[in-house]
Amino acid sequence: MSVALLTKGTALPLTPLVPLAYVAGWWRERGRLPLAPAVIACAVGAVGGLWWVRNLLLYKTIQVNGYGAAASARLEQMQGGKPGPHPTNIWMDRFLTGGRKGSWYEWRFWSGLGLLDQNGLSFPVFRALTVVTVLGVLLALAFGFGRGRGDRAAAAVLTLPFFLITAVVAYGAFAMYHRTGISSGIQGRYAYPAIPGLCALVAIGYGRIAGRARPALPAVAFLGAMLVQAIALRGIVAGLWMPRTVAGRVDRYRAALEAIAAWSPWPVGVTYTAFITAAVLVAVAVVTVVLPGQALSLRHRVRHRLRPAGEIAA
Repeated sequence: MSVALLTKGTALPLTPLVPLAYVAGWWRERGRLPLAPAVIACAVGAVGGLWWVRNLLLYKTIQVNGYGAAASARLEQMQGGKPGPHPTNIWMDRFLTGGRKGSWYEWRFWSGLGLLDQNGLSFPVFRALTVVTVLGVLLALAFGFGRGRGDRAAAAVLTLPFFLITAVVAYGAFAMYHRTGISSGIQGRYAYPAIPGLCALVAIGYGRIAGRARPALPAVAFLGAMLVQAIALRGIVAGLWMPRTVAGRVDRYRAALEAIAAWSPWPVGVTYTAFITAAVLVAVAVVTVVLPGQALSLRHRVRHRLRPAGEIAA
């Protein structure tokens, strides 16, 4: 936490999590309040907060404008900014709903990463990801961790990073829009520090209802992740690198790969090696995660062949 606070302002909403985690743990166990470790953890985390206290003392604000007043004014002018106030409903539609294309915050969480014109994932794909995630979180909140009292409180703590970061992002983005009319800062990637907690909740939620199918959940999650990555990679390559003048699907992908290698800052061989290495790692993951029985059998056969002849005979 302390290191995160020294790197980016999106860590500020995470500060209540340390004391809340200790309170949730105490509530579940109903033992003695772990006051000493909680105080130590909060004190260590507070070291990173000194930077933000300094900003408050020197500049009377927590988040300082890194561009400076003059540069910010020029940037706003280049982006077509106009003095406000501006209609709130337009910004709300962009941030939360977005119509058939989805909200800006949603698609920039799953894909795009700030590029509105090259998303990588289509609306049905990232909306399905949103539904799967929300349902998993709701299941975790409804059923808990399966360990008794206080489970729902602990699960609720894991949701806080996403909501707190989202609130900070919404506040900053709306302030910018209200003042200038520019819809800037609506970036779903700012909520990425909340991903570990969301992943834990989704895994717990679906694990609670899977029953006998629970052992298959890791393989399903892995295959789903690989499918989403393949769809996103195809969308990015088709949108940014694939030439429109080349006929034939295979030839277009070959030309796109050559263009990627030509524009890469690394030598061509290193670039191609990165693609090959990624493919090999995926294949290894498929064997070890999706086909655990086959992987175990292969490992047994390899170990059997490597054993000394005398040991095998014995």
